[in-house]
Amino acid sequence: MLEPRRLAARAAAQRIASLMGEDVGGFVGFRTRLDSAVSDRTRIEVLTEGLFLRRLLGDPMLEGVACVILDEVHERSLDADLALAFCLDLQRTLRPDLRLVAMSATAETERLAALMNAPVLTSEGRMFPLTVHHAKHDIPSLRDIATATATGVRQALAETEGDILTFLPGTGEIRRVMQLLETVPATVLPLHGELHPAEQARVLRPGNEGERRIILATSIAETSLTVPGVRVVVDCGFRRVPRFDAGAGLSRLDTVRISKAAARQRAGRAGREAPGVAYCLWSAHTERALPQHDRPEILEADLSDFVLATALWADTVGSADTPLPLPDQPPGSAVAAAKELLILLGALDDAGKITKLGRNMADLGTHPRLAAMMLAARTAEEAALAADLAALLEERDPLRPRAAGRGGPPPIPPADITLRLDLIAGEDNNPQADRGALARIRQAAARFRTRMGLKPRHPAAGDAAALLAAGFPDRVALCRGDIGSYRMANGSNARLRRDDGLAKHKLLAVAGLHLRTAAEIRMAAPLESNALPPALLERTREQVETTLDPVSGNIMARRRTRIGCLVLRDRTEK
Repeated sequence: MLEPRRLAARAAAQRIASLMGEDVGGFVGFRTRLDSAVSDRTRIEVLTEGLFLRRLLGDPMLEGVACVILDEVHERSLDADLALAFCLDLQRTLRPDLRLVAMSATAETERLAALMNAPVLTSEGRMFPLTVHHAKHDIPSLRDIATATATGVRQALAETEGDILTFLPGTGEIRRVMQLLETVPATVLPLHGELHPAEQARVLRPGNEGERRIILATSIAETSLTVPGVRVVVDCGFRRVPRFDAGAGLSRLDTVRISKAAARQRAGRAGREAPGVAYCLWSAHTERALPQHDRPEILEADLSDFVLATALWADTVGSADTPLPLPDQPPGSAVAAAKELLILLGALDDAGKITKLGRNMADLGTHPRLAAMMLAARTAEEAALAADLAALLEERDPLRPRAAGRGGPPPIPPADITLRLDLIAGEDNNPQADRGALARIRQAAARFRTRMGLKPRHPAAGDAAALLAAGFPDRVALCRGDIGSYRMANGSNARLRRDDGLAKHKLLAVAGLHLRTAAEIRMAAPLESNALPPALLERTREQVETTLDPVSGNIMARRRTRIGCLVLRDRTEK
């Protein structure tokens, strides 16, 4: 059974097990990227969509699996769409006996039923009466989300009873609303994917007798979960989604309005246990203009993982000539950008076929850039360092400020990636570091070490810049003259704060970029142009250009060493 998030997988397994009078890990188990509870007795396994894809690509026959249930398919995550397409393809080729079930409260059922060639089964479920209030006016701007939401929560506290579940776009808004609600007579709790499982579990338990709780949540609480005691929902009406800019080759997080389907899901959280009330912080006029459903992730996201997975699938099970049965086909520009990157990394050949290196990259179960970086390591110590880097780049930056200052936006931490590596190694006890993020990074780093055949605590050593260049060759950046102004090998420009310690370096290996009006360098390491790492030297090319000196009449030759759009070396030869 597939769930979109780790918390949902744990909660679903616990709920099913409790209904059967069992503990989790027996007949019913779960598996996520960070933890698991399964045994030889497990017959129902709940796991995240990403883990299922990794399992499916490693075992395309799904040995021992009779049925796959895809929960919350209306969310249209890239992993869920791909899992459904692979299972349908497997069903029509090698496993006609495989049973598929797709579940959702708000999916486009007829369209999905046609794709699956399956009937629609309807279960009404139990829902209590729900009163929905819309605001007279919309929240004026994204900067006002926290203030408007805190005001809505205070109104709900005064007018209703029971716990309040509040929806916000991200952790930044959650922290700001917590600050604004410091004086309210209630317990304020966060709920998001970056919390430790024990902290998440605390929210999913009933509150103490006489205690009123305010739960500030991201979309993590929109589906799959019932938070006990909730009688009220306050919804700001926004969510954060990744958007891929194929031209820049970068993803950014955009804050966008939710759909009508998402609004119904969120409001419905108030009526799961008793009659409830929902406060929607947008006008009835705006409600009418909301789209029916959220845009599928396949239309917005970076498709590097997707293209690598489909290339592996075509080589193993399907056919490159038969299109996958996807609910929506991906944009051609995003597919082309992904193929270009994968060819650059060596994962695909020029014909788009997966290579041996590409298969090894897929086995590591992470973004192709990070997999290429880990496979570029030449020693066990370098492999351990690459594991640390991959875990760092996969998780939240531990130096990212946890809260904005009262007077404005939070300060941007230094870009030097070695500062983060020191934290991971325990060589720096920075009190401002995010300890939760560090714990997740260390856990992920141990997992990557194990996948590469190392012990979980194998010591790390080596050149971080060289490894970054192997995974991000298109982001090698050369100073353009002005301090902090860089041009990358892919032709894009990027900026670094002039007072950043790395701004004095001519050449950088850039891993972390933040796309605003311009690309801002957030994590990088310095490269030495006279000692380029082997992974980068393989991608350089030399050109000799001849010109006639108009004064002397001599023929002059210039030998230029290039990587992408950059001229790394330029010397005159007679």
